[in-house]
Amino acid sequence: MKKALQYLLAVTVFLSVSVISVKADDFSENEAYYDNLCSGSLSDSATIETCRLYQQYLNSKANDRLDDLTEIQDQLDDIKENIAENIKKVSGYEDQIAKIESEIAALESSIKTTEENIAALEIEITNREAKIKEIDETIQTRMVSMQSFIHLNNYIEFLVGSTSFVDLIRRVEALADIEESDHDLMDSLEAEIEALNTNKEELSRQKESLESNKANIEANKKYIEGLKAYIEKALIEYYKVEADLEAQANQIASDYADSVSKLKEISGALGEILPSPGWTKPVVGAIVTASTWYYPASFGGGVHLGVDLSTSVGTTIKAVANGVVLYKANACSTYGYLGSTCGYPGSTGGGNQVYLLVSVGSKTYAVKYLHLKKDSPIDIGTIVSAGDKIGEIGSSGNSSGAHVHIEVFYLGTKSISYYADNWDGDLSFGAGWGSSALSKTCDNTGSSAPCRLQPKSILGY
Repeated sequence: MKKALQYLLAVTVFLSVSVISVKADDFSENEAYYDNLCSGSLSDSATIETCRLYQQYLNSKANDRLDDLTEIQDQLDDIKENIAENIKKVSGYEDQIAKIESEIAALESSIKTTEENIAALEIEITNREAKIKEIDETIQTRMVSMQSFIHLNNYIEFLVGSTSFVDLIRRVEALADIEESDHDLMDSLEAEIEALNTNKEELSRQKESLESNKANIEANKKYIEGLKAYIEKALIEYYKVEADLEAQANQIASDYADSVSKLKEISGALGEILPSPGWTKPVVGAIVTASTWYYPASFGGGVHLGVDLSTSVGTTIKAVANGVVLYKANACSTYGYLGSTCGYPGSTGGGNQVYLLVSVGSKTYAVKYLHLKKDSPIDIGTIVSAGDKIGEIGSSGNSSGAHVHIEVFYLGTKSISYYADNWDGDLSFGAGWGSSALSKTCDNTGSSAPCRLQPKSILGY
């Protein structure tokens, strides 16, 4: 008997030491084991204590995630401030570039006008030179004729033919005037050509000056464009960081602890939810405007993790199977816009949202509905049957038209109650976000949970 008591005491001490020695690292590396261990009914005190510590670990992990969310949101705020500041810089550079381009256009117009004036002067100079040549040839012809005239005594006869001395004087003066007039005309034309050449030289100087100014302004434009390109490159990096941070923020529901608490209050009812035999269409009469896993080319391409069902605002959205409302967001107006980040406390840009845990056959799924009409999402903890109304079509958040975006996640074969109790606020349910989520489709994982399903096919669209 004494040996039995000693043995029992030793076992008790061993178990106590084992319980005390369990650390967070042990839990983090073996969560699946402790989930199974603590999900059933417990009898011995050692296991109860271990599960109590495991629950403390889960609570601490939840608090850490909320701290992470706060830190991420702070980082996002800083990034957004930098983005806004740099967008302002880019806008300023664009204004400067527009002004410079206007100055360049004015200079190019002046250069063109100057070139046209130079061309006109060159034509006029050519015409004047031709006129001088013509006059020169006329004078030379007349001089030859005069020489011939003098040689044949016609010149003397012309003078002798005078009727009086006065007439003689007039005839001599007339011949002298003709020669002087020819010389004056030649001098006048040569002076005009010289003036035209002077004007041409001045216009050429002006053109050279304008072209030099244009080159300087174009160099300034190139510098400003370089600054703009640098800032735009920085913006791209900021946007990447912003996207990464938003993806992280999207993975954490900011008030999910309240949701888990509400679900724990109805844990008994969750255990009574019967599986649906199949899937129910969520929206009657809707058309598919964007399928899964990529947007159509007409929408610009890019990753698209759900299916978009479009119809008019206010149309009823139904539960796709029996289940419970795990989470909701209802802080956005019914009509959003492209680029809107409204979605708090749910997915950024998702507008008003509803998240269901549903059971189909022997499997449990999470279903996400985004962009709902304001005040239409039903309350967390509401138990629904397939076909029940869970909200209405809207266009809230990052949306350009009335539709609902639906994503479906396969969680595994445990009960709805189990997944409700152990949800850690991850709005992707462990299946990732963005392009990285494409590796977590059920086709790629061999349906190893958690993974993403193609909602269009399973919902019958």
